[in-house]
Amino acid sequence: MSAPAHPPVNPIKPNHTHTHTHTLFKTGHGLSYSNYIFSPKGITPDPATTVFSADSVFTVTGTVATGAGEPGGKVSILLYFAPRSATKWTRFGAQLFAFTKVACAAGGVETPWSITARVRDLEAFEPDTGDFEVTSGWFEVSVGARVDKLQGVAPIFVSGSYNFTWNFTK
Repeated sequence: MSAPAHPPVNPIKPNHTHTHTHTLFKTGHGLSYSNYIFSPKGITPDPATTVFSADSVFTVTGTVATGAGEPGGKVSILLYFAPRSATKWTRFGAQLFAFTKVACAAGGVETPWSITARVRDLEAFEPDTGDFEVTSGWFEVSVGARVDKLQGVAPIFVSGSYNFTWNFTK
């Protein structure tokens, strides 16, 4: 099975263009005190030829460097996802789902990084069923040090909807 060639048009609002007017909870401020330059490289397995399921695992890679004249330091790399089309419950514009911290040298030296994530981590609470759910569709994966300074990596296509019931009694 292959992913649809293009992300679907939102059937509820076909002329709707998603724009961020403001961020409700800005994450990333104060996690690092230098300016960093991110260069996302991509996702493996290749999302252009892979249909992901809830049990799929993928790795996002790239490099990060301090800006010219900036001191070295540690940077928190935040991985976000956002659904490309409307779901029954509007939840968010972008949601943090994985992160790592990388030590960078001063002077603009590029430092490689990678984050491995599970598609299952894209889940959100479904009030009708009382379960957590991953919905079928396109998701945009983005990376950065702050939610208001994200860079897109690639879209991924998730096939099928998956429910996860959590047992909090054990």
